[in-house]
Amino acid sequence: MRNTIKEYDGAGTCIVCHQQAGEDFVTSIHNTWIGTAEYIDGKNGTQTGKLTGVNDFCIGVSSNEALCGNCHAGYGLLENDFSIEQIDCLICHAPDYKKTASGPDPSINATDAARNVGQPMTIMHCKQ
Repeated sequence: MRNTIKEYDGAGTCIVCHQQAGEDFVTSIHNTWIGTAEYIDGKNGTQTGKLTGVNDFCIGVSSNEALCGNCHAGYGLLENDFSIEQIDCLICHAPDYKKTASGPDPSINATDAARNVGQPMTIMHCKQ
């Protein structure tokens, strides 16, 4: 399937085959910044996430958008739009991909990156 990708069109390219994965991610704590903790010692069943604690980096999303947008798996930060269309799957799944807050970094070929996807990588690959 990867070799049949003609053009990367954000999540639209991926959800053709991975609709459920997209829906699962959209509602995840990772994307929405709040949810019910599972598998976290001492927090199971409680509300947790970036919105429940003091987070002095993300609290200033407007002033930090450029930095947040380099790694965050979505484009809708300022609009609080966490819809499936706003997911950027490649930020975690394509090793040579770079992005901005509003789309793929113009210095890379996003379609080539989409053809080279794999299992999710850790946030440590984030390029600042």
